[in-house]
Amino acid sequence: MPTNRELRAALLKKLGVTPQRLSQRVAQVKRLYGPMSTEDGTYVLAHQEGLDLTRYLDQATVDRVRHMLPTSALPPTTGQPRNSRPTAAATRPVRIAPSLELVNAMLPPSVAEDANRMATVYPKLYIFENSIRNVIVRVLRAKHGNNWWASRAPTNVQKTVADRKAHEQKMPWHGKRGTQEIYYANFGDLRDIITKNWVDFEPIFLKQPWITQRLEELEPPRNIVAHSNPLSKQEENRVDLYFNDWIALLNDRKALVP
Repeated sequence: MPTNRELRAALLKKLGVTPQRLSQRVAQVKRLYGPMSTEDGTYVLAHQEGLDLTRYLDQATVDRVRHMLPTSALPPTTGQPRNSRPTAAATRPVRIAPSLELVNAMLPPSVAEDANRMATVYPKLYIFENSIRNVIVRVLRAKHGNNWWASRAPTNVQKTVADRKAHEQKMPWHGKRGTQEIYYANFGDLRDIITKNWVDFEPIFLKQPWITQRLEELEPPRNIVAHSNPLSKQEENRVDLYFNDWIALLNDRKALVP
């Protein structure tokens, strides 16, 4: 059965997209909620975009769409007040990346919005932490040789890392953190390594509090994100600021990193 023309025209106008892009959006809906026809996929998308299906479709079709999205707020059936609320909690799809453009994980709108925000924070923390690890390895390896970990990592850090590796070995079905001990070191451990070997890092960081403060202040938000919780706007801004500071430092001091 062909898609209602008036509804399709209204949807194209609301989205401001080409017919080709509309077809792609409908295909995403079908992959997410399918199996369903292109017609029903268009109606589901129209509902998600806020169009009143009852203006274009008969009640039987509206009811059919209702059963495709049991947790969404669909247009009311005959005899139901228009200002009544659905008994099921509304959910919202999450846009993650081009390869996973639309995913509905049955999340409340607030959690879905947090997921979108944290999707931009996580890469910065990931890059920041691994970049510091890489700088530490390059500096200490150049100064003290390939076995620098045994001689230059603080004793407490070596013990902590050894314990983490031993715990990981008890679960061989999980992937490894990395091939080097440094990848088992958290922010506090990285701070202690830098502090112990400050004479080697001073030409790069200039002032010890500059780097140790950033590691101390980013560890809490790093752990929050690592445990799938959202940051406050203040913490999000802190991550942005310190990430940009770190990249600016590397660009200025890259000649000093072996």
